Amino acid sequence: MTDFINLHQACIFLAVVALFPLANYILRRGQDPFSPFVFIGGVVFAVSDRKLLTDPAPALNYLPEWALTEYVLITGFSLLAAYAGWHYWKRRHPIPAIAPHRPLDHYKTQYDPNRMVVAGIIYGLVALVVFLETNNRFAVTSGYLRDLTFLSDPGAVLLIQALILDPGLFWPALFGIAAATFRFFWGFFSYGSRGGTFEAVVLAMVPFLLRGRRPPKIPLVVVGCVLAVVLGTLAKSRSILGNGEAPNRVAAIWVAAREMFHGGTRRYSPAVEFVVGAGEVYVVETKGNWDDGGIIWNTAVVFLPHEWFPNKADYYTEWGEGKYNGYLQQIRRVAGVDVPLGCAPTGFANVFVEIGWLFPVFWFLVGYATHFIYGLAVYGKRLDHQCYLVVTMVGLLYLVTQDLNAFIFNALLTFVPAAVAYNWCRVPAGRSAGGNPRRAG
Repeated sequence: MTDFINLHQACIFLAVVALFPLANYILRRGQDPFSPFVFIGGVVFAVSDRKLLTDPAPALNYLPEWALTEYVLITGFSLLAAYAGWHYWKRRHPIPAIAPHRPLDHYKTQYDPNRMVVAGIIYGLVALVVFLETNNRFAVTSGYLRDLTFLSDPGAVLLIQALILDPGLFWPALFGIAAATFRFFWGFFSYGSRGGTFEAVVLAMVPFLLRGRRPPKIPLVVVGCVLAVVLGTLAKSRSILGNGEAPNRVAAIWVAAREMFHGGTRRYSPAVEFVVGAGEVYVVETKGNWDDGGIIWNTAVVFLPHEWFPNKADYYTEWGEGKYNGYLQQIRRVAGVDVPLGCAPTGFANVFVEIGWLFPVFWFLVGYATHFIYGLAVYGKRLDHQCYLVVTMVGLLYLVTQDLNAFIFNALLTFVPAAVAYNWCRVPAGRSAGGNPRRAG
């Protein structure tokens, strides 16, 4: 694959592919800024391409050019396959860009705002309590418990929707929203969490989805550029704050932003996503140890109680998170790159490890499923699917920046609880949200 293209050319190719949806929105009229790949394409460019395009030298100290080039091309063709799946669904379901506005009263005939507040507060409080109990205690707390913080996303969406549908629920909804979103703001100021910041930003879509409106293009683009700089500098702000170069997170972001635009090139560690992802590509291409869909088996092993299966680490595949296995160990042993704990390979490399050259099939299905959810949320004006769209955005973030494992567990603890909540909040046929029968005619 890399015989006819060099690393710089591959990076240009990925930049064009990743930024195309954003450019399409900016340059063409009638495009929806809430199309998930407008966000995700920008994230992919920032995570997997920008530094390699402008400063590839440090990466070439860790891995050969062919491995980095192949990773970039895999990422680009994965995105193209996702776009193809998205447009295939659209071609089979031709509909206008954004459906006509639907009165809010229509939603009240389908869902009970009072129950939505109750469900949202329960999810928000569970997420808050779990976060407070498990924050920075990864070595001593169960993953079953830690991952319950994902409930904050469906909880916050339920509460925002309920508040818009019934402003009389202002105080309980505000309490629940504060509980559900606490970890986002804490993570921003205490650690510089990019994921939590992205989740908080995506929640701003909910009022627009519910009312069938979109923010004006120019202000949205300006705000988007500011957010892109913030998200792009959060990781760097951690070391700036830790070294005492700034007094707080906001000041650290300002320093990091100035360095981004005026500081010239800087060395980066092997923890960056494109080095880790290219490391996985290097391992399977040189050793031939593909996981052959082992993620399914490894996910099942995760659910085995450690008390009953004390040696369950031995059950994982070579790429699973066993005591002596996992992608970090593979890259260290085979590629000789000392990748630190906590870094991620991106879903593009992870899917390539799992299913090899069939990776475009997976991403085509991702694009198709994403437009299915988007279609029911935007065109169909489905309240539940508006929540599913928000958590899909978050899930795609975990998929493209981390790996399949993070995506799977995020999806399990967002989609499933959301489906349970909306089913409980649904108004029975023939009754209004207040419990009174509706007269026919």
